[in-house]
Amino acid sequence: MLAQNKQQLLYFFATILLILILLSYLTYRSADYQQFLAWHDPLTHLKNRNFIVKTLQSSRLNRQDPVAMILLDINRFKELNNTMGYAFGDQLLIKIAALLTQRCHSFGYQCARIGADEFAVLLHPCNGNAEFFIRNLWNDLSKLVKEYDKTKRLSIAMGVVTCQTQDFHQTNSALRASSLLNNADLALNIAKKTPDGQVVYYTRQIENAYNKKRILAEQLQKLLLEPHQTSLYLCYQPILSRSNNRLGCEALLRWQHQELGYINPQYLVEMAEEYGLGKKLGVWIMSQVYLALKTEWKDFNHRLDVSINLSNSLFDESLPTLMADIFDNQENFLNAIILELTETMTIKDFAHSLAIINRLEKMKVRFALDDFGTGWSSLYQLNHLKFSKLKIDKSFVDNMNQNPQQAIFIATIVNLSHQLGMQVVAEGVEQRAQLEQLKQLGVDEFQGYYFSRPIIKTEFTTFCERYFSSENTSLSAQINE
Repeated sequence: MLAQNKQQLLYFFATILLILILLSYLTYRSADYQQFLAWHDPLTHLKNRNFIVKTLQSSRLNRQDPVAMILLDINRFKELNNTMGYAFGDQLLIKIAALLTQRCHSFGYQCARIGADEFAVLLHPCNGNAEFFIRNLWNDLSKLVKEYDKTKRLSIAMGVVTCQTQDFHQTNSALRASSLLNNADLALNIAKKTPDGQVVYYTRQIENAYNKKRILAEQLQKLLLEPHQTSLYLCYQPILSRSNNRLGCEALLRWQHQELGYINPQYLVEMAEEYGLGKKLGVWIMSQVYLALKTEWKDFNHRLDVSINLSNSLFDESLPTLMADIFDNQENFLNAIILELTETMTIKDFAHSLAIINRLEKMKVRFALDDFGTGWSSLYQLNHLKFSKLKIDKSFVDNMNQNPQQAIFIATIVNLSHQLGMQVVAEGVEQRAQLEQLKQLGVDEFQGYYFSRPIIKTEFTTFCERYFSSENTSLSAQINE
């Protein structure tokens, strides 16, 4: 009995010892893995951002060896994940990591994954063949992503800081690392804005443009909070209809800067989107329209439509609630609003777009497809997204009289739109001959300098008063004759 108890006790202590050894081993492996994760990406096993920063701050860069940094990004990678799944996207990242490792190994360069779909390559020392290496790397990566994604949507964007652009060795290590990465990122942001991707090298001009945009964004943010400022305002360009007694207009953003003068509207909108001000700017525009509808334009209720261009950041699931709050949930005001969407906004996530449009349609808000013919709209989209109007881009109207094919295109679109229950608006009407031909082609509404340039609110109020009175006979005759 005593021997049996001793044997059981021995087994007990042996088991405890084995557990302790196993726990010690697992702890060691866990610590080892945590150490690995400190400097490596778990998916691709490439080095990570921490490693790149540490390398840039290391003493070996204090030598006078030239250095260059590449940041690269996969354009439209998020769309790939949304449509094909994250596992499909992860496999592409692994393939890119393998290609980078192969290309960099023979030169002794370091490569890393520093973001979801962003990679870095540190060229040190950077020799005379660096530009050749960079161009070949871009070509190889571009070929890889296009072969992997059969829809050919993906592209590679590269931002590069070369050894000729910075004197890195005259700054401390932390500032040197930050400067190198920031400047490469500035160049990458330019490259990402191109549809097919490209290689962009950092220049001082890029940095100056960035600083200007950053300062303007800060000023814009302050303007949006100042109720009595006058430098940011809306103009309205009339849209005339031949089918009824309604008058339309498009609300167009303007910024008359105190020092820089007139700020290009497209630049202004892109800047707002880039700095996270797109939604705030959209809310400000809608608030200005609502104020005009219930004050200066209250006598034109049920006869006036106002088109508002939607930004990407404003077109999300919060938009219906946002508009209900801005327009005080009053149907007569909401029914006066036509939201203009671009083709690229709807094609990114069709189901998401359809859900938002359906909710807003129940609130009596209407929609127009803007700049039709310049994007990739499908017949399926036109049939299922409930647009009230379709706007033909100015570029087609400009060449209509000289190019018979443009007229055929417009006639085809008019016929299709009418079959789908949509009215057609022609943008950029500047000549009487254009108006007459567009009328013959069946276009319903007209917008352009032939009728009026974009005008401030008080001038548009006067335009409305004349249009809805007996003084509009000449204008109506041109539209309806």
